[in-house]
Amino acid sequence: MADGLSLVANIIAVVQLVGGVGRYINEVKGASKSLKDFEREIESLRSILLKLRTFAEENPVIADSWSLTAPLDKCAADMTRINLELALVPKKKIWGIQLFWCQWPFKEKETLGFIERSERLKSIFILAMGELQQWVILDFLSLTFTEFQVS
Repeated sequence: MADGLSLVANIIAVVQLVGGVGRYINEVKGASKSLKDFEREIESLRSILLKLRTFAEENPVIADSWSLTAPLDKCAADMTRINLELALVPKKKIWGIQLFWCQWPFKEKETLGFIERSERLKSIFILAMGELQQWVILDFLSLTFTEFQVS
């Protein structure tokens, strides 16, 4: 059960990192097509992670069998790297007021790499949710069959 809870905690941490990147991208003016694609990918990844968290919270015993620590760590590492770079984007002061122009600090090739890795991780998370749904259905069917035999 502790592993299920740590999985939920890991998912929440990654969702927060993904959310930070998504909010930043949304503020970038004149974003390229690949950056807009990355924004959509980030939002999709965030949505899947939120569903995965809900499934893991409701079924911690099943969540223990998912082995999602490595994919979550990879996702967290990417998002942490991006968030750290975004924090380094220079801020300017005019008349004592701090202004912040959102610029995307990564090259096109790096952005495309982030998109590709996000797509792969999404696939892993979707497969994990599919596995959970199968477990839930099998559990429901076994309970229904047991009740039918008792009647």
